[in-house]
Amino acid sequence: KEYNEAYKELDTAKYLRPMTLEGCVVRISDMIAYLGRDIEDAKSLGFLDKNEQAELNNIFDKVTNTTVIMYELITDICQHSTPEHGIRLSQEMLAKLNAVKAFNYKYIYTNPRLNPYNHYATLVIEEIFTFLANGYNRNTNSIDWEYFNLNAQRYHDLVSGFTERMVRYCNPEILNDKMQAYVEPYKNKKIYGNMDNEQIFIQAILDYISGMTDRYAIAAFNELLTF
Repeated sequence: KEYNEAYKELDTAKYLRPMTLEGCVVRISDMIAYLGRDIEDAKSLGFLDKNEQAELNNIFDKVTNTTVIMYELITDICQHSTPEHGIRLSQEMLAKLNAVKAFNYKYIYTNPRLNPYNHYATLVIEEIFTFLANGYNRNTNSIDWEYFNLNAQRYHDLVSGFTERMVRYCNPEILNDKMQAYVEPYKNKKIYGNMDNEQIFIQAILDYISGMTDRYAIAAFNELLTF
């Protein structure tokens, strides 16, 4: 239940809009990057036949790849963004961006060939979440440091990565003696406080997982398969 509620909150965050120009630049840059990169990946995997590639090429009236998408969209953003109106695309280029996005959803993201990978990705994330979520003691409403200590050697990368994050973002008072030695370099805001609420702990796990690269997440999952 806790996982489902936390995931629901995380999922709705995609509908929020950045409040700064810098945030807007990051958001549109990310969108442009993944649209083009996903097309290149789909081509290399043989997802797109000649007819589908021709449909894609019609969007920009030329052979469409990552370079074309980045150049056309970024140039347009530079030409139409202003301090008064913010980071924006022309209506023509916005329509093309939406067309590429619709193309990707139609031929790439919903492609049945991705189903096995989707199942695998779900398994990886859920198993990592479950392992970390077991490190909370509901009787004391606190992190179960003993749980992480006992598993530190067998699941070294996963445990060390997560506990290092706790050192950075939790109040030093709740850390065990071993971790106190690593507190000094980190002067950032302790956003998780005393971690005396399970919902905060779950949010910390979601934050940690969301920052993982695919490679790291798979490596962490493989650790869980060891005996």
